[in-house]
Amino acid sequence: MKKRNLWMITGMLTLTCLFGSGCGNEIPDMDIDQENKVTQYATDLLLPKTRSRLVDTEKEGIARAEKARKNAEIQAKIKSMKSAEVSSEENGNDASVENLAGDSPTTQQEVIYSVSDLPSILGLDGFDITYNGFEIVDQYVDQIGDSTDWMPTVEASNKYHLVVVKLGLTNRTEGELVANLAAQPYSYRITTITNGEKKVGASLMTLLLSDLTILKETFGPGQYGEYVVITQVPENITTAESVSLVIKKDGESYHVLLQ
Repeated sequence: MKKRNLWMITGMLTLTCLFGSGCGNEIPDMDIDQENKVTQYATDLLLPKTRSRLVDTEKEGIARAEKARKNAEIQAKIKSMKSAEVSSEENGNDASVENLAGDSPTTQQEVIYSVSDLPSILGLDGFDITYNGFEIVDQYVDQIGDSTDWMPTVEASNKYHLVVVKLGLTNRTEGELVANLAAQPYSYRITTITNGEKKVGASLMTLLLSDLTILKETFGPGQYGEYVVITQVPENITTAESVSLVIKKDGESYHVLLQ
């Protein structure tokens, strides 16, 4: 029991670094066994077990399958991000991003992209992407279909709010397309401007089925889905005049103005 409690404490501390404020997108050094334990702890924490044994077995099976899928996707994302950090360091680049909710550095002659450029930036050929707005909240609940048995939730850290950016993806082709961002070592940041003050926050890695950063889905012809990218901002920020999504891939940053 003591050993299990020790891993729970370790998992909580690691999750605080991954999801909380001040750690950006840097992944702590862990061996494979530690990564497995932390990932399992995150899954169990956000997707608690069913309280009653008298449940519909079909729903329980679906929940277990989704839980296992997200578990695998998070492990793959951690490995791909760590590989990207090592590659960047070998090339002499700084792979870290600004501290969560920290002030954004100024960039000279920065190219501003539009939402219509997102499919190309993300490598989602055959998809249309629309911007569906944002919200600043203390808690975001991701409900799966009509089920109330499993509702993954993300809550803001103390003295912070969540910024939830919503993007719609549509397969505009006549065939099936696979959208697999979970396998890509991209990093995401959200910048907000409120009363002329710019803030930048690294995206949170969550277990939400609608988390764009670990998206891995097959879309049928014309199929649509709404996905989110989430960060945190200080609690004094309750609105924003401008919101942008910054995507870093292959050593380059793409600043996408959301409007």
